[in-house]
Amino acid sequence: MIYAALENGATRIFKRSIPLDEILSYEELFTLPSYTSVKDFINQLIFLDNCPFGVMHIQTKEIDQYYNRIQSYIAKPPWIYSSTGLYNDFSLTIYQGLLYGLFNLHSTYYRPYADPVQDPTWRWWQNSRKAQHYYFYMASNKLSKAGLYVETYDFRKKYDTLEFDRTPDIIYLDKGKWYEFTIYLTVNTGKESDEYEINQAWMSVQVSSPDYILAVLGRQELLSGGNLIYRAFILDRSFYEGQSLSGEDLILVSVSIKVVNSDLACFSEFGNQVTMQGSIQLKIYVGCPPGNRLAFDIAYTLNYSISKNNVYFDCVEPDEIPCFYYQHLFYPFFLIQDMVTGDSDRFLGRYTFKVIGGGPYKKTNIEYFTQQEILMYNSVNYRKSYTSIWITAEDKPGVEYYTNQGFLIFRSDVFGIRWICQKNSPCNDVSAQGLKGPEYFFVIEVSNRGIDTSTYCDYRLEFIIHLHGLPLNPHRGLLFMLVTLSILWFILISYVIYRCYLSWMQRKVKAAATIDPMILPTRSYAKLPNIYHRGVKSSLDVHARR
Repeated sequence: MIYAALENGATRIFKRSIPLDEILSYEELFTLPSYTSVKDFINQLIFLDNCPFGVMHIQTKEIDQYYNRIQSYIAKPPWIYSSTGLYNDFSLTIYQGLLYGLFNLHSTYYRPYADPVQDPTWRWWQNSRKAQHYYFYMASNKLSKAGLYVETYDFRKKYDTLEFDRTPDIIYLDKGKWYEFTIYLTVNTGKESDEYEINQAWMSVQVSSPDYILAVLGRQELLSGGNLIYRAFILDRSFYEGQSLSGEDLILVSVSIKVVNSDLACFSEFGNQVTMQGSIQLKIYVGCPPGNRLAFDIAYTLNYSISKNNVYFDCVEPDEIPCFYYQHLFYPFFLIQDMVTGDSDRFLGRYTFKVIGGGPYKKTNIEYFTQQEILMYNSVNYRKSYTSIWITAEDKPGVEYYTNQGFLIFRSDVFGIRWICQKNSPCNDVSAQGLKGPEYFFVIEVSNRGIDTSTYCDYRLEFIIHLHGLPLNPHRGLLFMLVTLSILWFILISYVIYRCYLSWMQRKVKAAATIDPMILPTRSYAKLPNIYHRGVKSSLDVHARR
């Protein structure tokens, strides 16, 4: 309640809300030494400035998205042709449906294969962008049938969030990663009334959990300009135990960086707002940052396989699933895709490679293996049972590391695979269908759980590959060979019998067509044997004598 005297001499009580939090923030000011000065017959209460610096400015080296892991999208409303420029129910319904589709793409986006563009909206608009100029022309001339136009570029992921003058509200640090920024303290502001001593401005840093985070401040003095430069370096100390999924089981660490003796003494004015300055509070999460995923790099895998094998045999009926030839070595490559910034880096950590399912000829025939079958088909502990599906491609491998269950640990220098499909494996006895060779679909699992020491992230990737040109089972192959040879021998013997029978029939026909020589014409005498000629001549002489 406020008791005030009005100009007409009356008094009145007013009810006003007092900003208690703001008044208490200035409590330190009233304890400072003060004096009064008389100017123009008006008493003014002037407080001494107890802040050890003038202005503090922060500059970061990278955008906030690298550390706060916030994904941003651009979703602008459709273009409308209304003279009033107002949206009706139809256009608002369209916009609401587009937003719902965008949220659905973001929440359900999971592809084991690396896309050319790490944006869920890329597959949404990839076909429409081919005719984008046509639709834009129709919309520019107000010829769109729906009375509105949706620009594909207005719905996309935003990667260019540029903010370099402030620290992120939240910082995520993976194993061995760091965050650094620069703090500029202006000691000499150029005003005669502002006099600061450069040796009185010092900064300190406090960490809530020093076992996980190391914070270092580097001081640099610019005596000519009367300024101070502090470089803050915050490093993860790699003491986080185990691995976790992306964005889960994080440890919160608070880091406080402030100028000594600046508490409740340093303020900055922005318009009508007064804020305290001199301290920086950071919330750091140690663990696997959200927004990272492991993906199978199809394009580079195919190109590398072609360069290694000098040839590439695609499937007879190719589809979206990558297809590989059985006799060729398989060199898989993987990417760590950052869904926040759009960056992709080659995965160089350690991982295990397992075949966890499969089926012949069609995806619908795929069946997942049991845990015992996964061990039998992938572990070196079961090599004597002849159940292995693959082995390493190296003829003379160096030092190889295995898990306790016998799974080979792949590294950046050991990643080649040779398909063998031993006699007791599921891909061994696959019968051919028609003129096509045996084909098989494999479900592959790649995981770095418990073996990769380069990251806190527990990556697990499951994808399908199509393998064609599988060899036949030896018994089935022998059977096919015997049947083929039998057919060939049957055809050959039939042909020989046919030729012999045809020759015999020709002789029979010639013998049956032979005519009595007494009635043969004279012109054919020359073709008869000599004995036949003598007999005919003697017979003619006898008739002549008679």
